[in-house]
Amino acid sequence: YSDFYKNLYAFIESKSCYINLIYDCKREEETQVETKKKYKTTYSNYQKSSSVEKKKLDESSFNKIKEIVKEKFPKSSDKKIELYLKEIINDAPKENCSLHKILFVRNEQNIFVKHNLISYLFNFIDCKTLLKLKGCSKIDSEVVSLYYRKILYTLSFKNDEIKTNIHYWRNVIDYFFYRCANLKPLDRMNCPIVLKTLEQNKNFCVINPESMDSCIYISLDYFKENLITSCTHKKPLPHTCNVKNEISGIKNLKTEQIELNEFIQEYYKRLIINDDEIMWNVCYFRKSKEFLTILLLEFLKSMLTVLNKYNGKCIFKKTEYLVNCGHHITHRIWIQMFYEYGFESVDADTKKNMKNYPIIQQEDGNNRTLYLTIADHYKFLFYF
Repeated sequence: YSDFYKNLYAFIESKSCYINLIYDCKREEETQVETKKKYKTTYSNYQKSSSVEKKKLDESSFNKIKEIVKEKFPKSSDKKIELYLKEIINDAPKENCSLHKILFVRNEQNIFVKHNLISYLFNFIDCKTLLKLKGCSKIDSEVVSLYYRKILYTLSFKNDEIKTNIHYWRNVIDYFFYRCANLKPLDRMNCPIVLKTLEQNKNFCVINPESMDSCIYISLDYFKENLITSCTHKKPLPHTCNVKNEISGIKNLKTEQIELNEFIQEYYKRLIINDDEIMWNVCYFRKSKEFLTILLLEFLKSMLTVLNKYNGKCIFKKTEYLVNCGHHITHRIWIQMFYEYGFESVDADTKKNMKNYPIIQQEDGNNRTLYLTIADHYKFLFYF
């Protein structure tokens, strides 16, 4: 290797923040590859309707480290810096942190030996600082996730009656959506598509805030996304969806698959914390939207790891529906989760028995599929 490569390598190795940027570059490259694969296969039906969100060029880790290197070596050309940075990304320096060496020690089973001490120390750190620590490096992210998973293990939703997976799932939803917090509908006055429609109608109608009606309904039933057009406003249920409920007018329907982080963001935007000392229990000092959102994120990430062990899949979707009939505007947003797992091959005898005993088949299906729909409904009636 040239002297410039050695000097550049030593410079990056001198600070942990530079090393972290190199690891971020590596992770971003891997994420882009995975996203392209997913976009090409799983999301092929959505290529026209949705685009994969990319980071802006000036926000990427590669450009950040490139600017830092350029300040250190101003005489080197951009092409030369980029070439050697890519070489270093492929052979990144090992993370050099005393905290990692002393505290984040693993045993032969890859378990953190001092996890109890880590949890004790993290109890004194606020939520925002923990989030910053989580973004420092891969091992920091793992340790912070471990801390939150240990908190999840102590929460009350495991203590309620659990006979099947759907019972457990119901307890989880009850904890995150009702007991510790509630969800409120989005403010449509901050929604561009609704504001544009209101602007079109204001010439012949009087806009009265009292005529606005919005609500949120949480459902564990299976909903196809197209049912958003034919469901009821207050309490959408699969068996009450009927084409007679559809509103005539100018319609706009859009469905897209989203990532877990986007699903969590939709949850966070609607979240209102309940001040309940009993439900928050030992976590009362952390009572905040950020903390509860991270707990839900870590819980769902734990659920996704099950899919690697069993033959399953998890899909997150966002469906938006707007209909304008002049005197009436309806705007609905559905945030959905479809979780299916454990579909093993079934022999002929088992299939025959399942046909003879449909109740067994139904119970089996309930244990292998979990659903969640956050229905955010809004309607506006104009007065002439």
